[in-house]
Parts: sequence; structure tokens; C-alpha cells
Amino acid sequence: MVARGHSIQRCCRILDVPESSFYSERRRVPSVRSVRHVWLTDVIRQVHTDARGVYGARRVHAELTKGLGINVSHGTVALLMQRANIQGITGRRKRHYVPPLTTAKDLVDRQFSRDLPNQLWVTDITEHPTPCIPVVVATLWIYCNSRSESRRSAGVSQLSPFLGRVLSSSATNSRTSTL
Repeated sequence: MVARGHSIQRCCRILDVPESSFYSERRRVPSVRSVRHVWLTDVIRQVHTDARGVYGARRVHAELTKGLGINVSHGTVALLMQRANIQGITGRRKRHYVPPLTTAKDLVDRQFSRDLPNQLWVTDITEHPTPCIPVVVATLWIYCNSRSESRRSAGVSQLSPFLGRVLSSSATNSRTSTL
């Protein structure tokens, strides 16, 4: 309030503080703890900057104690980081939304019945993620004039480059399962 231009006497009277306390506080030298806090804040800011702004209070504390050999508590590091508005990156990596790819047009207008065999072939290729290698499942439907004559064959490949071979072998395989 004094910095805003109000008189010292009025401020001390409103706050019910003696004027002598105000003047003694202005003349007092900074305490050892406040000087150490200023120094530690600078060191914390440097460690945080060296870590590209990723480190939070726990890692900064570990770097100060184990890396630099400074004896400081975790609570002090957290307090000084909060006062200096320094914070690390929290949580896990965020998943970014990937818009789905455009699918192929419906060229048969959902009309699957045909008069003769081998007039309509429909395929479906699905990739299933696994811990080691993605599994690709290719399914081929050959539609005829009725559902009982429809044939379906499925091929499974462990690697995508073999997909063409799977499709060709399932199309030429004469022992396909009948639905």
C-alpha cells in the first residue's frame, strides 16, 4: 500500500501495526534462509532449464541431492518451484487424434446377389496389432445368385508384404469353405 502512494502512518493505523515495526522491517538484513531460497531458486531454474522443462519437483530434487550434492528437502524444492511458477510436464504422453482414412467407395451399392458365379468379388483386409508383429487377415467373398453358393476364404499373414500372396492363394484355392 505504501508503494501505491498511501502514507505510512495511515497504513500502519489501518493494519494496527506500530510504525517502528515498519521501519525496523525495512532496515533488517535478509535472513539466511531467504538468501538460501533465492540461491536455490536460481539453481532449480537452471536444472529445470537444462532438462528442457521436463523435470518436476521429484526429479529436480533428485538432481540437486544426487547430482549436485546439495542438501535440500523435497518440500523445499516443491515450495520454491511453486513460488517461481516452475513446473514439469505431468502425466503420460497425450494421444493425438488421427482422423480416419477415407474408405473406398461402395461400388456395388450393397447389392451382393449376382446371376452367375465370379461376377462379384469382395475383399476385406484387416490388420490386428499384436505385441510383436501385426497380423493381417485378408478375406475374399465370391458372390453368386444365392447365399448358399457364396464362398469365403480367409488368409492370415504375419507381415503385410505377404498380403498379395495370401490373396492370390485364397482366390485360387479350390478347397474354400462354403457358407
